[in-house]
Amino acid sequence: MPLRCGCLHAYLINSSLLLFSEKSESVYGFEEEAASLFLKIDSLLEEGQKKDEVIGQFSSLPQDLVENIYALAACQDVVQKEVYGPRLDIGQYQPDSLPRVHYLANDLTFSVNYPHRTVYDQLHPVFSHLTVDTPTTHLVSVDFEQEGENWQLKLNGNTIANAVDVTRLALILQENMIIALYQFRPYLIAMHAAAVGLGDALFIMPAVSGSGKTTLAAALMKEGFSLYSDEISTLDMHGEVEALPFSLNIKEGSWSVLKKDYPLLEETPFHIRFDQQKVRFLTPENIKLQKRKPTHLIFPKYKEGAKTTLLALSACEAMKGIKEGGYQLDSMLVRERFEDILNYLIILPKFSLEYSSLPEAIETIKELAHAKN
Repeated sequence: MPLRCGCLHAYLINSSLLLFSEKSESVYGFEEEAASLFLKIDSLLEEGQKKDEVIGQFSSLPQDLVENIYALAACQDVVQKEVYGPRLDIGQYQPDSLPRVHYLANDLTFSVNYPHRTVYDQLHPVFSHLTVDTPTTHLVSVDFEQEGENWQLKLNGNTIANAVDVTRLALILQENMIIALYQFRPYLIAMHAAAVGLGDALFIMPAVSGSGKTTLAAALMKEGFSLYSDEISTLDMHGEVEALPFSLNIKEGSWSVLKKDYPLLEETPFHIRFDQQKVRFLTPENIKLQKRKPTHLIFPKYKEGAKTTLLALSACEAMKGIKEGGYQLDSMLVRERFEDILNYLIILPKFSLEYSSLPEAIETIKELAHAKN
């Protein structure tokens, strides 16, 4: 859709108007009335009307809204470029003669030297399903150095974390292995989201922490769903999801919920998160390693006492949900990347799923999968 301001690019998706500003590298979303207001103001500016003339025609509307939309239409939006965390610098692998256990995740082999039996006993069960005898050509060395009663974590000789208690080592190592894996190749977007598939359907489930996405993903595995990830879902430059085959992090509140399906879960050692929450690792089942394009976006939210409710979302609501859940880009956003995110992700069928009954949530997702199949 052509606009007066050349640095703005507009995209209509059903009732949503999405705008990408090359000036601020930001995305703006408007629904219905606000979208109509933007288009009217853009048209008035095209006719050459001045600011006071434009704003004066909408005196009955909230003036802060009118002022903000005018600034955007006039390409005067405030530049507040998002700052993303630096890439994980893991340097280059240097061969050595240390005894190592090799864990293969897609194309990367993490070669771990365990300096102490305590560290091995705490970490190896978390990654044992990834064990291989022969490493690939793409290697990352993992080493631990003792600091009193704590440990230092190194990848390819670079220090990643200092003074880590042994009960936190597995979580920190897994987090950095995931980052190293999705940064191994160019990627379009990495979201705080689970991803599961059934038949021809592949669901990406972005959510804020505590929404129950991991518990839901674990329950869906027992219903025959394939697991791609429970924590971070990435789209590559072709819009395909690549599996991150790591153990699921099950928080203490979900241990009793999942004990029927996973009776051994309550017997496994717990680990401590950064926020002091206790976590147990669940070895993944039905991992799918073949890349696929997603078919649905579902934003799950467990809420005690809630009736199971599936609601269609607009593109603006989906963008907001992804941002609230958390995401990462490998470079600053440009128009072409934004259009790819729209075409591969935001254009999909989008739903919020609020529930208190896990079986009902599972049946709801099954119905969506069967409709796709």
